Amino acid sequence: MRVYFIFILILLMCLSCSENNKGEMVMPNKDFVQELKLLQDKKIYFGHQSVGKNIMQGLTDLVSMQNEVEFPVIDLDATDSLPEYYFAHSRIGANTNPEGKCDAFADLIDQKISGDLDVALMKFCYVDIDENTDVQALFNYYKDTIEKIRNQYPEMTILHVTVPLMANSGGWKIKVKRLINYQDYTDPANIKRNEFNNLLLETYKNEPIFDLARVESTYPDGKRESFKNNGKTYYSLIRDYTHDGGHLNATGRKLVAQEMIRSLVKNL
Repeated sequence: MRVYFIFILILLMCLSCSENNKGEMVMPNKDFVQELKLLQDKKIYFGHQSVGKNIMQGLTDLVSMQNEVEFPVIDLDATDSLPEYYFAHSRIGANTNPEGKCDAFADLIDQKISGDLDVALMKFCYVDIDENTDVQALFNYYKDTIEKIRNQYPEMTILHVTVPLMANSGGWKIKVKRLINYQDYTDPANIKRNEFNNLLLETYKNEPIFDLARVESTYPDGKRESFKNNGKTYYSLIRDYTHDGGHLNATGRKLVAQEMIRSLVKNL
């Protein structure tokens, strides 16, 4: 038995060493350029924090890699005026205070933009939800915020966004943990994030949604980075898409930005 266990450990270590962690080079394709064209006459606002900043950097990267479409990506924190049409974004609230982010999102739409938008979207950060979060209470707060905005600006489209995930600890150790049904240290908080996302996806299944967590957890071949707990399947951020286990690297940020644009076009 001991020899068998050692053999498994060696095999897993070899598999780990042979993995490709470079990710894919993401380039803007014809579909992306056409999608930008379809958004040129829209007013879009995205409220976020650090992962959102990664996404917007990914969008800026992709836009700069093509020369067919002028697409203004504007940081509201750095400007006092807006063009006729735009994709604007800014930081909202503070990390670890998701309710405050909801309040800041609603206030900014009302006070700085006066509700003059085609689409508004906000996202929580992975640090906003941990193993101690009351998921139902937070979702109720988010839901109430969205209803408040809709009551004020019924013509505006809200694009819901799932909560980003964290990557597991990686390497051969995580393979051993999964093999013997041990939890990774990232699992408890990721379970809570998945629970929030499931609530959002079910509640707003007939409304526009950008499933950020799905993009983060899906490999190029369509498989997803997942783990099981008490018979249920949950998802994690793919390590090839991050440089620190939570924020997006050059590959991850462009993949997510590309899918965000696709979701906007699909739901307008």
